[in-house]
Parts: sequence; C-alpha cells; structure tokens
Amino acid sequence: MNLIIGRIIAFSIAIPATLGLFGFKKSERSFLPFLWLIWISLLNELISFIVIRTGHSNAVNYNAFTLAEGLLITWQFNKWKLFERLQLLYKGVLFVFVATWITEMLFISSVTAFLSYFIILRSLVIVLISINALNRLIVKEQSNLLKDSVFLICIGFVFSFTYAMLVEIFLMYGINESEAFMSNVYIISNYIGLFANVLFTLAILWMPRRQVFIRPA
Repeated sequence: MNLIIGRIIAFSIAIPATLGLFGFKKSERSFLPFLWLIWISLLNELISFIVIRTGHSNAVNYNAFTLAEGLLITWQFNKWKLFERLQLLYKGVLFVFVATWITEMLFISSVTAFLSYFIILRSLVIVLISINALNRLIVKEQSNLLKDSVFLICIGFVFSFTYAMLVEIFLMYGINESEAFMSNVYIISNYIGLFANVLFTLAILWMPRRQVFIRPA
C-alpha cells in the first residue's frame, strides 16, 4: 500500500474526533469515555507520525496509548451498565490491565519496546466484553440496531481488536519473516481501522442527545 494512502487511512480517526468535539455538549454523558478514546487516538496518531518522521520508534507513546485505551473502554462499558452488578469484576479488569502493563514493561520487555503480552490480553478482554454487550443488545433491543451507537461501537471494537490480537501473535511467534506476508497483514489492518472509524463516525452521528430539562416557572 502506498505510504500516503496508509497515513490518510490512519488519520481518518480525525473525522469522528471532530464530530465528537462539535457535538460534545449535546451528547449523552454516558458516551464520554468513548469520546475521550477517539480524541486520544487522534493524538496518538499525530505523535506517532512526528516521532516516526524523525527516525525514532513510536513504542513509548503507543504503549501509553494502549493502556489508556484499555482503561477508557472498560470504563465505557461500565457507563453502559455492563458491570452494573459486577463492580468487583470491573475493578479487577482495571487492576489486571495496569498490573500487566507495568509488569511487562519493567520485568519482561522495556519502556522502548512494544508490550505484546499486554496488547494481546487487552485485545482479548475487550473483544469478549464487546461480544457480551452485543448479545445483550440483540436480545433486548427492538429498534434498528444499525442505528444504535452502542451496537456500532461494539462491532468496531470486535473487528479492530480481534485483528490487533492476531497481528501481535504473528509478530511474537516469528510469522513476520516474510515481508510480503507482513505487508499484506498491515494493509488489511489499515482497512479494518478505516472500517472501524466509519462505524465510530456513524455512532457519533446517531449518538443519543442529552435531555434538556426546563425548570418550571
């Protein structure tokens, strides 16, 4: 894939980020962690672009982003009441994310290397939680799911994090020896990222609006 096209696809996250910024005051507060996630994703893309252009690795900022991403998404599912009666599990997931991230960085890998074990764990947990949320929606929701923001966001999570997990496994177990194979892997990754960003854009467009209460005179 042409490098410029790859960059354009990566920065497609700017579209939902901009929409979320302009619609922030009107959006329902339960989607706040997701909006923060989109803005931080754009910031990470900008930092990565600058760092790579200067000839350095983007491992440091990417590792920080993956932790923030895992915590924000878990918080988002809590806001959607997926952990309504499972607050111990919610706190446990947050603790495991932070503990795994710190352990791998300090004792298994390093600050300047990509944290593969954490990326795989975080991706697996997010996919499982997303599938659980989708099952609940399918059972309970009677309206058009294709215009349901939670449904669209969860579908985006399932696709993007499943593939992220597979890519990391490829890299860990040496299936990256073929340049042609890994080139195709990254091409598919870009298009899955674009697909997820389209879903996130639609989710923000159809996001429930905050109800305005008028105080009686």
